[in-house]
Amino acid sequence: MSPPPKNQVPLDAQSGACQSYMRRYSHDLGNCLSAIDLQTMVLQRSAGMAEEGPRLAIVRKQVACIVEMQLRLGLRFRTPPATAVTLSACVEQCRSRPRIASAEIEIVWSFDGTEAWLHAAPEAISVLVVEIADHWFAHGGGTIKVSASDGCACFQMQHTDDAERDQPLMEVGVQEELAALLARLGGVWVGVVSGTILTVTLPLTLAGASC
Repeated sequence: MSPPPKNQVPLDAQSGACQSYMRRYSHDLGNCLSAIDLQTMVLQRSAGMAEEGPRLAIVRKQVACIVEMQLRLGLRFRTPPATAVTLSACVEQCRSRPRIASAEIEIVWSFDGTEAWLHAAPEAISVLVVEIADHWFAHGGGTIKVSASDGCACFQMQHTDDAERDQPLMEVGVQEELAALLARLGGVWVGVVSGTILTVTLPLTLAGASC
């Protein structure tokens, strides 16, 4: 293989430089957003600002959504390092994440309590699971049932309304993109059952092990 021209940076170096830039940019942007949220929280507690409380609450909610969108964008450029994490901790992270598209639609989380371990990037998994749910439940509420069986953590997303629909619940292009991101994190897009149930799985590992 011939070497690249003198003025051309090799592709692997370009990729590394891009990832480094995204990490630095994400870190700096995250700090700025945290500072805005902190200042808004201080204003909420300040004397004479009581009447502005609802408006400031909206600002804080918008900041949380921007942070969430930043994390979702980051998953498109890099895969965070994996670590050992319990399934219950991962579920708790998912529950605590702010939703964007389906924020006003009720989603009920159900975890059977079976403790297990995943070798994954907890924040990345929670961000992606909530993004999938955002798209899946964009047109109606439902439940997300989490369980551990057959060596996998299973996230089953089921719509409350199981009626026939003229339009699919998720665009094909969006589904393909999210499935590819899930695969990068070690997960599997199991598929859709009867048009109302979506299931994704993540491999389990031995307690506290790194595989």
